[in-house]
Amino acid sequence: MKKNNPTKNVDTDFADNETILFGNVHESLVKDSDIVSILSLAVEQSPISIVITDLAGTVQFVNPAFSQITGYTPEEALGSNPRIIKTELNPPELHKTLWETIIDGRIWEGEFINRKKNGAIFIEQAKITPIKNHEGKITHYIAFKEDITARKLVEQELHRLNQSLLGKIDEEARRRTEQERLLANQARLVAMGEMIGAIAHQWRQPLATLAMIVQRMHAVGSMKSISQEQLDEFKTNAMRQIKYMTDTIEEFRGYYNTDKITEEFSPYKCIADAIKLFEPQFTPTGIKVQIKTNDTVDQTTMGFPNEFKQVILNLLGNARDAILESRTSHGKPAVGRITVETSIKSGNMMIIDIGDNGCGIQENIASRIFDPYFTTKEKQMGTGIGLYMSRMIMQESLGGSLSLQKSRDGAVFRIKLPLRAMK
Repeated sequence: MKKNNPTKNVDTDFADNETILFGNVHESLVKDSDIVSILSLAVEQSPISIVITDLAGTVQFVNPAFSQITGYTPEEALGSNPRIIKTELNPPELHKTLWETIIDGRIWEGEFINRKKNGAIFIEQAKITPIKNHEGKITHYIAFKEDITARKLVEQELHRLNQSLLGKIDEEARRRTEQERLLANQARLVAMGEMIGAIAHQWRQPLATLAMIVQRMHAVGSMKSISQEQLDEFKTNAMRQIKYMTDTIEEFRGYYNTDKITEEFSPYKCIADAIKLFEPQFTPTGIKVQIKTNDTVDQTTMGFPNEFKQVILNLLGNARDAILESRTSHGKPAVGRITVETSIKSGNMMIIDIGDNGCGIQENIASRIFDPYFTTKEKQMGTGIGLYMSRMIMQESLGGSLSLQKSRDGAVFRIKLPLRAMK
C-alpha cells in the first residue's frame, strides 16, 4: 500500500484522501497496560465508531462499532486508508476544508456519505480532532462517528408525510372531525422533527467531552504515570457520557409511544425534561430559562404526560423563535429570556405561565393565534397548527386550558391544569 506523505500540498492532494481522518492516543496506550485496559472498556462499549490514524491517514485503530457499521474487520482496516469507505457522493470541497481544519489544529465536524464493505451506502456524522503531545505537536487524528442513516431516512419520511398531510388537510377542510385527526398527526410529526434536532444537539456535547477525556489521558500519560484514581475517573466520566447518549434515545422512544394510558405524572418533571431537551439549542443562541416553582415541585395530576410535554415543547419553541425574530427585526434582546412560573390557585388548579422577551404578539392578531393554519412565521418555519393543537390537548386530553395573557414585554401563555384525577 502506498504511504501518504503528511506534508502533502493541501490544494492538490486533499480531494484524493478519505474525508475521515482521526487522531490518536496510541503512543500513550502502548506505554501503560493499565491505560490500555481501562480505555478498551470505554471504547469497546461505545455506541459510536472510533477510528485513529497517523498524520498520513493510515488507520492505526478501529473499535468494534466501526466494524459493526462498515462491515470491515479490524484486520482489513488496520494499515489501510479511510478511503476504503469513501464514495464520490461527497462535495469535493468537503475534503479540502476537513484537512485545512485539522492540520490547523482545530476540530472539524460534518457529515459524510460513505460505502460499507457490502456496497450499501450510509451517512455518518463525524467529529474529527487533532491529538497533540505535551509539546503541542500534532501526532495523530481521532474521530468519533455516528451512523445517522436511519435518522436521515426518518427526516425524509417526515417531510414526505408533512407534505402529504398538508395536501389532505387542504382537501378535507370542510370536514372538521377528519381535519382534527390529520392536524393531530401533523403536529406529532412536526414535534418529532423538533425532537430529532434536539437529540442531535444533545449528542454533540457528550461527543466533545469524550474527545476531551481521551486527549486529557493522552496528555497526562505522556508526562507521567497514571494512578488508579485517575484511571477510575477516566472510566467513570467516559461511561457517563455513553449512558447519557443511550438515555437520550430511550427518552425519545418513550416520548413517541402511541399508547395513550392515563397515569399519574409530575407537571414539574415534564417541564424540566422539556427544558433539558431544548438546552443545547438555547445556550448557543444566548437564551436563558428561569423556572419559578413556588412550592409546586411535588404536585402531581392524572393524564397523559407525553401530550403535556408536547404542549410545553411547542410553547418553548415558539418563545425561542420569537426571541430570534426580535433580534433579526430590532437587534434585541441581546440576552434572550424565557420564564416558566408555576403556582397553585384555588380549586386545586396549577397555573403555568410561560413568558419570553421576544417580539410579542400584536393586538390585531391576538384573537387568531389559536386558529388552525394561522402563523406569523415564514412558510418554511411554521405550519400554523402548534398553538391550535396545544390548546386542543389541554382542553380535550388534560381537562385544562391554554390562553394568551397580556404582557408589556414579549408574550405570556398561561396553562391551567387541574390537579385531580381525570375522568
